[in-house]
Amino acid sequence: MSDGQPRDEAASADSGWVVQRVPAGFQKIAELKRNLPGRPQPVAQLVYTDGLATLSVFVEPNATPPRAAEAGSEDGTTTFFVRPMGEHVVSVLGEVPPATAQQVARSVARRP
Repeated sequence: MSDGQPRDEAASADSGWVVQRVPAGFQKIAELKRNLPGRPQPVAQLVYTDGLATLSVFVEPNATPPRAAEAGSEDGTTTFFVRPMGEHVVSVLGEVPPATAQQVARSVARRP
């Protein structure tokens, strides 16, 4: 039964992105391209876990006007950090300290 809300669709895919500084003990468990409501283009998602905590890295085209500054927030054990990166925006969401989310976001690069 549908609730009328669009659902996101995800497919395993090579996103073209890599996290160069993965936190100690974390391993990548998924790499997806997702179609999210309100987003005109697919969003890349890389998912990491250490067996207890999970960390998602999202990469999407920068909006118009482009986001210009980094921003972060915490809600209980969940941290959110956003970093503009040229024509893209990197968002990190996870059960990690803010410094870890920043480190991860700042280490995202195009896969060679």
